[in-house]
Amino acid sequence: MKTVVVATHNANKVAEIQGILDNTGWRFVSLDALGISEEPVEDADSFVGNARIKAMAAHQLTGLAALADDSGLVVDALNGRPGVYSSRFAGEDATDALNNQKLLKELEGVSEAQRTARFACAVVLIDEDDSEHTAYGECEGSIAKAPAGSHGFGYDPLFLPQLYNGTRSMAELLPAEKNAISHRARALTSLSQQLETLIDAETQKPTQLTDSSEQFESDEDRRVSGKQSLAVFDLDGTILEGHSPVLLVYKLYRMGVIPFAPAMRILWWGIRYKLRFSMEQSVVRERIFKSLVHCPAKDANKLMVDLYHEKIRQRLRPKALKCIKEHQARGERVFLVSASFEPILEQLMHDVKADGIVATRMEVVDGYYTGNVEGTPPEGEEKLIQLKALADERYGEDGWELNWAYGDHFSDRFLIAAAAHPVAVNPGSRLQRLALQQGWQIEDWSH
Repeated sequence: MKTVVVATHNANKVAEIQGILDNTGWRFVSLDALGISEEPVEDADSFVGNARIKAMAAHQLTGLAALADDSGLVVDALNGRPGVYSSRFAGEDATDALNNQKLLKELEGVSEAQRTARFACAVVLIDEDDSEHTAYGECEGSIAKAPAGSHGFGYDPLFLPQLYNGTRSMAELLPAEKNAISHRARALTSLSQQLETLIDAETQKPTQLTDSSEQFESDEDRRVSGKQSLAVFDLDGTILEGHSPVLLVYKLYRMGVIPFAPAMRILWWGIRYKLRFSMEQSVVRERIFKSLVHCPAKDANKLMVDLYHEKIRQRLRPKALKCIKEHQARGERVFLVSASFEPILEQLMHDVKADGIVATRMEVVDGYYTGNVEGTPPEGEEKLIQLKALADERYGEDGWELNWAYGDHFSDRFLIAAAAHPVAVNPGSRLQRLALQQGWQIEDWSH
């Protein structure tokens, strides 16, 4: 059995890593188990850099494969601080309580809507042959105005994860709940998928693929540039059989939030959009959210999360979900890019273990939606623009490539055309004509 040293003195962390990476068949041990007390200086300016320093030091000391992680809190209103300085935000010998006090002090007067933040984690594995494998995970949320909860450590009492609608702090979650959404678990799961593919190749066990993905193995054009390969999926009409804004309108109408006439206008738009007659999406967004301006953003987000679990999840196309898993099994990064609303995309991202999303974020002021879009909505060519910005930030401008793109609507043509492997899914007549002209792959995911 292969032994991997984890650059930590924390036995609980080793146990967590063993559980998530158990599919590798490897044994993970701590520095203490090997009698090592030396610790390198973590002076990099990124989580990946610090994780690499720790993994390389452990690898050089032991000659074994070594794994290390580095994580921290990134607060938007503080321009990304405390970041890599999270554990020593209030000084070199700072306690968790002092760090939390300093964070609250620096956020005094910052509105609830501007207190967005995320926990981020980078994981680096240095193998016995000096090859490196890197993974990254995030947990989106916001910073509370007072600590709550007794579980966890660090900034957990102040961090309100989005996937729990900002109603409970990370320190109020049970361990199983926290581990299901944590940044470290997501990074380790991503690494696990990479290693599973690597181990399959080393043992000459071909990864099992469905019929729709057999082309992956025989694809002579597949690039081996060393860049991170991205597979990007649209939501409405592609992964989802239907359109999430229309489903949301049905829910709001049944609740009496949207009157009959506006609801019918939005549903008429949905019919035209499905038939590919309409390209305009901003009107429907504004009409929906104008009806929610008297509803706290947390409550509106909960409505969308409930909609996902009640209606959207059961309409996800099985062929789409299989395709996503196949890309992940090959070590490719899966991104969801849609003009749909951010809370819905976040739920889907969690379910399919996607690496990132581009979605419509609506403006919040003093805890209430204004009915306006924050920034530019990701529709048409803007989907590609925002995907590039996210990928550049995540992997560096020259560190990634758009290998696969899946979309169903003519407005998705910019994103699809930019991929090495463009795919039109159940396309309307305009997109189908374009796909046939350009020689794009056409998929039927209806059944």
